[in-house]
Amino acid sequence: MFDIVLYQPEIPPNTGNIIRLSANTGCRLHLVKPLGFSLDDKQLQRAGLDYHEYATVKTHENWEGCLGHFSARRVFALTTKGSTRYSAVAFQRDDVFVFGPETRGLPLDILAQFDENRRIRLPMLPTSRSLNLSNAVAVVVFVAPYLLVRRRVLAGRRNQLLLLCPHRRLPVIEMVGLAQRARLRVGGTIGPTLILAVELRVGRRVKLRPKRRGHDRHAHPESGGRPDFLGRTAGARQGASCLRHSD
Repeated sequence: MFDIVLYQPEIPPNTGNIIRLSANTGCRLHLVKPLGFSLDDKQLQRAGLDYHEYATVKTHENWEGCLGHFSARRVFALTTKGSTRYSAVAFQRDDVFVFGPETRGLPLDILAQFDENRRIRLPMLPTSRSLNLSNAVAVVVFVAPYLLVRRRVLAGRRNQLLLLCPHRRLPVIEMVGLAQRARLRVGGTIGPTLILAVELRVGRRVKLRPKRRGHDRHAHPESGGRPDFLGRTAGARQGASCLRHSD
């Protein structure tokens, strides 16, 4: 499973919740000192209930010692300053996720130690400041395995479809027909299979883009449409999707 690192956490109930989460998911939790509380804090104990004995929790005296512990592993920093969305990362087993303290996040000098593609963020409304620490950890812990499995499934389906259509010259509709007869459905729907077929046909990745509706007021935030936390406006959410070649 994954390793969770809390850099100088400040609020005991958050850490207690994450201890409980770790115990239930098999994640290993690491706390980097100085902590904003004692490990015997009543609020921490109350939030973690009786799960403390089932969780693997390790305390590190400083950041350098913690980072050295993961010298052979992939380490990601979760930050609102990140430019890479978590859903765009191809996660692997035993990846490490670092979260900063509740009131200030990870310091700039620590963020500077991570490559840009290792500084990842969770989607929020543009006007929002940050998510609750324990909520952010829960999102990553539960979504990362799904993304890992999903990419493996898609890669397997792509390879199988390529075996069915080795020359990639068949019309897309015939590719999809072959896939359907061979039961190569992804997620039980035809959409992902169609995308795989188009990718094979054109020789490059494709992605979905919301269909714009001209000068519809919903298509522009300044005209009254407010984007959601994924950055989509009302017009984008309501419009049909079309395929576009990725650049």
